[in-house]
Amino acid sequence: MANFCSKSIIQFVSLLTAAVAAPVATAAKVSDEAWAQLQYESRVRVMVVLADVAARGGDRALLAAEVDALLATLPAGVRLGRRFETVPALAITVDRSGLEAIAASSRVARVGLDEGGSGGLLQALPLARVNPVNALAACAIHDPNWWFPARPAHLTA
Repeated sequence: MANFCSKSIIQFVSLLTAAVAAPVATAAKVSDEAWAQLQYESRVRVMVVLADVAARGGDRALLAAEVDALLATLPAGVRLGRRFETVPALAITVDRSGLEAIAASSRVARVGLDEGGSGGLLQALPLARVNPVNALAACAIHDPNWWFPARPAHLTA
């Protein structure tokens, strides 16, 4: 599981790096995996990295405007899965015509499959120096009934 999570993170970072490094030709914008997945499914979920470097400056309003402008140019069948406030990317579900529209857009630098993943809680807790026992105790402080669906008879007064 750790390798799968690491692989997904590395793929996403390499997508962002490729978008910053140099302009990508329209034909190469969309990964081969995304086109291949459309042979098996009518719709695929993809991660789209925006091409406009100005949107990477940290201005949330500018980034939101760029995403809105891109979404306005896409066919009606495109469904927004997730948009980000500070990352110049979005996850959408598209059919073939949607993927072709994205490939033709000058606002897009790179498109790849959004393979999803799983949370890395087992890796994150030690890195964040979170003691699981203390985390459970914090839950009990905020809500004494968090563990029990109903309070046991010996705990009721």
